[in-house]
Amino acid sequence: MPDFYAELDRDHWLKFGRAFPAGFDAELVRRVWPRIEAELQPISGASELATRFQGLTAVASSAPSDRLTRKLEITGLKSLFEPRIYSSQAVQKGKPAPDLFLHAAAELTAAPTNCVVIEDSENGVRAGRAAGMTVIGFTGGQHADPKLGDRLESAGAHCVVSSHAELLG
Repeated sequence: MPDFYAELDRDHWLKFGRAFPAGFDAELVRRVWPRIEAELQPISGASELATRFQGLTAVASSAPSDRLTRKLEITGLKSLFEPRIYSSQAVQKGKPAPDLFLHAAAELTAAPTNCVVIEDSENGVRAGRAAGMTVIGFTGGQHADPKLGDRLESAGAHCVVSSHAELLG
């Protein structure tokens, strides 16, 4: 079970005293994926930020490679990042371990201290910090709740923004 599902299962166990049923992760994907295909939109300003940035950009995600690639296709962002699209499937340990970000930096031949990570999850912030990178917490996604910024700061984000426009300055 990928780290994401393992964490969900742990939280479920703590709240309800039992694990998810066998096959939960596959059933979740089966039910959710049609909505992703029909409704997923790029976050406002993501394309412009990636286009205007003067250095190399990459995507380093916990999502499985096939779903990550498909999400980037649906949102029209794939061409902005390929071939620099990295899934946690490429490393031993997913976030919050630094492995994925260190892998991406190595592929870009960039020193981790010269990398900036834009992260919308606490484990992603922890991973970026553990990799020695500057981490910007991002609360502009639809999944963000009012306390996400506080949690990203508590996890170690150097700063928190609510939109890509804030980064474009």
